[in-house]
Amino acid sequence: MSFQTVTGWLTRIFRMDYTVFEEVGRDATATVPALAVVAVASFLSGAGSWLWWVFKDIPGSGDVFVKSFIIGSLLQIGVWFVWVYVSYTVLTRFYGATGDLNAMVRAMGLAFAPAAIAVLVFISILTIPLGLIALAGALLLSQVALQPNTNATPSQTMAANFLGFVVFAIIMGILGSVGDPGESIAPGLFFFAMD
Repeated sequence: MSFQTVTGWLTRIFRMDYTVFEEVGRDATATVPALAVVAVASFLSGAGSWLWWVFKDIPGSGDVFVKSFIIGSLLQIGVWFVWVYVSYTVLTRFYGATGDLNAMVRAMGLAFAPAAIAVLVFISILTIPLGLIALAGALLLSQVALQPNTNATPSQTMAANFLGFVVFAIIMGILGSVGDPGESIAPGLFFFAMD
């Protein structure tokens, strides 16, 4: 798989050609590129929260770089896997649907691309809206990606995907609330503790 292939997939999504999710789900060679999308989106999220700190000219940007950009981005990748696994488990064990976990990883990995929008959270006046848009885009596209890779009904995939996202959001929110401001180990919107 090449960079052109991945950009072709993303272009198709932008054009609302969602058949790409079924194709990626069936293509075993798409695993690494789909996971690369998750990694790039996560690191861009981390870059956004770190840049916010830098542009605010607050001391300690080196700590934020390590905690939010590096550690937080890596943790978000791991917690994203939890999202996919929870969705898969709900679909197969609770609803009795069939689906291939690897296909779901590939399709939902590609669907995580909108999370990259969180790189723009450094724009102070738009931090919260852009962070929410990034998460909402990833959630909605994950729903679209999940549906063709299982025989579950749309309402079942919606419930499973939402529950997976809830677990993802709770864990990331907890990681974002660790310690004082600047000690958060979460990227993007989750970096910002509300207390």
